[in-house]
Amino acid sequence: MRRMILRCIKVRSFGGIRSFEADIYADVVTVFGRMGEMLMAAVRVLCGVPLTKTERRWLREDTVLEAELHGKRAYRVRLEGRELRMTVTDLATGADCTEDYRRATSRCEEECATYVFLRRSRGRYREQLCRYLEALPSASSDGLGVTEAFHRYTRRFVRDFSEEPLRPDKPYVLRLREDGRFAVCRREDPWHETVTLSETEAVLFSFLCYLHLVRFWKELRHTVDLHRESMPLIVEDFAEYIDESVPLLPYLHRLRRETRQMLLCLPRAQDAARLADWPSVQRVGADAETKDRLSRIRV
Repeated sequence: MRRMILRCIKVRSFGGIRSFEADIYADVVTVFGRMGEMLMAAVRVLCGVPLTKTERRWLREDTVLEAELHGKRAYRVRLEGRELRMTVTDLATGADCTEDYRRATSRCEEECATYVFLRRSRGRYREQLCRYLEALPSASSDGLGVTEAFHRYTRRFVRDFSEEPLRPDKPYVLRLREDGRFAVCRREDPWHETVTLSETEAVLFSFLCYLHLVRFWKELRHTVDLHRESMPLIVEDFAEYIDESVPLLPYLHRLRRETRQMLLCLPRAQDAARLADWPSVQRVGADAETKDRLSRIRV
């Protein structure tokens, strides 16, 4: 499975962002500033994840969202207006390739949900494999979710799952039950699931579930389809909910192992310092006061 890499983004007249443009050169990108939420929403929809109802209110008739995405081919994806009319051109030839792009990046709804980690979706991550075992995922253009291979792989993934620590300083472990539900238990009592989690631990629980869902789809795609292109991974609602006593890098390094570009939203300035030891991270500002030489924004 090839990966798609974001190389440039332009946003005009979207929510509180009047005009924004940034060149992207790194595999790990942190987005910060008071407009970060809107910028991340723009990236999400350009990568094929629908906007929420609240985010759709940020659209105007003159909205333009544009990105350069490089995979097997280099594409310029442009979404315009309240309806987000899509036009995709081949950067090498300038030819319209909208339908080719749709085919190259098409995914079922369940897989698209793994492009983004959102704290508000935590219940979905914990229960997703259970739903795969109980019923067919929604139909998709590639038909993957309705094949027997999908169900055989899901059952094998659940069967072969190995428990792991939730955090290094607590005796809690993450387990995957036979019915496909993730659960947190005490290491000394793995069948007793009534564990009271702090806010930090609840977010870590959800994030680890998300990591395994990303791995699930990656390995499944390697098994049945090597020709589709995978979008960047987007992490929101994470760093700001993790207590400063818990290091962020071990969890984010786990996601980097998926060999996909990663965009991380850091709405608080102090969270950037927690990634100071991570080399080759590009910081992209979405704030009026930003002086980043790669970003130009008016709000």
